[in-house]
Amino acid sequence: MTSPSCRSRRATRARTCHRCGVGLNHLAFRVESRAAVDALRAWCRKKKIPMLSDERYPFATGGTDCYALFVEDPDRIKVEFVVG
Repeated sequence: MTSPSCRSRRATRARTCHRCGVGLNHLAFRVESRAAVDALRAWCRKKKIPMLSDERYPFATGGTDCYALFVEDPDRIKVEFVVG
């Protein structure tokens, strides 16, 4: 499994971004298995990457058909890892 990386720049942190604003606000990546999503979650927790809807993990979308992890990158973009 390839590990994702998140980097932040001071200039980027100074800008404001809103997930409902104009521009890129959500990236989704399909992964092979629930185990891969769980491994990504463990890695993100270890790196202290902000989790989104973590209290509803792994079914944050409401049903039981979408096994996914949602995190926030340094630019406040929602990044989703979902079992395909």
